[in-house]
Amino acid sequence: MTMAGTGTTPLPRRTPEAGAAPAGEGRTIARWQRTVDRARQVSSGTRTRDELSELAAALRGHIGELLPVARSRADRLWRGGTDWYRLTARLDSVQRHAEEELGDGVLAAHVQVRLLALDCQWLLERHASDLTGAESAR
Repeated sequence: MTMAGTGTTPLPRRTPEAGAAPAGEGRTIARWQRTVDRARQVSSGTRTRDELSELAAALRGHIGELLPVARSRADRLWRGGTDWYRLTARLDSVQRHAEEELGDGVLAAHVQVRLLALDCQWLLERHASDLTGAESAR
């Protein structure tokens, strides 16, 4: 199933396993996942602009914490290689989405929150283990 206009397939929701990280990081990842889950359900109920704005801010915060970790992974790849290019392009796209203002209408805000949730989920699935490894090394 491809998302209309994006050329991408929606990612399945995957919750990080308990015990995959020390307790503090596990709670952080679980908190991030709860925010993503709430944001993915925005179409199932009427939400006010304030609620959508709050969700968008929370997702942007999570993205802000995960993006540097993901970029450090990209920095370890050979620059100019296809893996580096794909990862860097995706991370640039995530950053652009996170920097956009919330749309004026409620429908536009719904769509934007859902897209931020997909970006956050992608970062969690691919880079949360890097975050826990970095935190454990401190």
